[in-house]
Order: sequence, then structure tokens, then C-alpha cells
Amino acid sequence: MTEIEKDRSGRRRQADRSHGTQQKLFQATVDLLVERGYAGTTTQEVAQRAGVSRGAMLHHFSTRAALMSGTLSFLYRNEMDDFLDHVDLSDDLDPVDVVWGLYQRPEAKAVFELWLAARNDVELSAVMAPEMERVHEIYRGLWEPVARFLYPSGSESEIRAYKIRFDMALATLMGMAVAKALVPSAKLMDDEEAVLSLLKGTLRPSQ
Repeated sequence: MTEIEKDRSGRRRQADRSHGTQQKLFQATVDLLVERGYAGTTTQEVAQRAGVSRGAMLHHFSTRAALMSGTLSFLYRNEMDDFLDHVDLSDDLDPVDVVWGLYQRPEAKAVFELWLAARNDVELSAVMAPEMERVHEIYRGLWEPVARFLYPSGSESEIRAYKIRFDMALATLMGMAVAKALVPSAKLMDDEEAVLSLLKGTLRPSQ
């Protein structure tokens, strides 16, 4: 092996170690957000949970806000991968079931915790905003391929009407998920199944 090859191999190993450390920190942050909420998730506890020295953590994330923003990106990547894995443009497609299934995962609570925390934390909001907008643009773009599949010969007005129903369903599902995740004892959604059924009906093409 030449010196150049050795150098490349060493850099790859270093990059792999760095990536592994970041993944441990992200997962530890997610676990703590779910268990204790944003206020209870400190950088010291994240480092301890991840089995990483504080110095190593600060090497990757110099501030708490940077760690939280990186964790949000980590959550979004996993969420989008899972969404795309389950979205199959076929007659069995049910957007409500797919999105609601994602919102039921424990990781969704971590996302909600970060969203709410960013409302009152200027530094956190500034670093999180670009990633939040990027992912929301992706979600906003999902309605059209679904609508074109369900209405292959649909007029532009029919396609546009589907977008409105799609946006309504997403907003409703998000509100339900936030209520369940942040106030689980309040039983705010006694008629959850009925609401889900109604949303499915609004996204089902008319015969």
C-alpha cells in the first residue's frame, strides 16, 4: 500500500469514527427528548448516554443548539426514508395511514419537543429553521404525485382541490399527534378512529 493509499484509508476510518460518534449523540439526544423533554435534555446527559466524552461531543457540536439542530436533521432523514419506504403508488395507497403511522413513533415526540422549544429560543430557531423549511417543502410537494396517480385524467381544478384536502389532512394529523404526544393523559382525541376514517374519505377519489 502506497503512502497515498494509507492516507486515504486513514481518512476513511476517521470519517467513519466521526460519523459513528455523531450517530450515537443524535440517538442519545432523541432518547432523552422522548423521556425527559427538551428542558431535561442537557449536553452533559447526552454525552453520558452516548458514552462519549464531553470534549468529543464539543468537537462535533460546540453548542446545545447545534446538537439539537443536527438531531432534527437526523430525525428528518430517518422519517423521510421511512415515508418513502412505505409510499407505493398503487391502489392500496393510503396517505393517512402512512403519515399517521410515522406520527405514532416515539421519535415524533422528539420532533415536537424541538419545534416547541424553537419558538422561545432565538439561537435554536435560527439554526433549525433552514432544515425545517427544507423538509416541509418536501412534504408540501408530496401531494401532487399522489393526486396525479389518483386522478390520472383529472382536470387542474380537481388536482388543486385534492391539494386542499391533502393539506387539511396533514394539518389535522399533525395536530392530533402533537396532542397525543405532549398531553397523553388529556384524552383530547376520544374519536380518533372516526377522525382518521373521515380524513381517509376526503382523500379517496370519488367513483
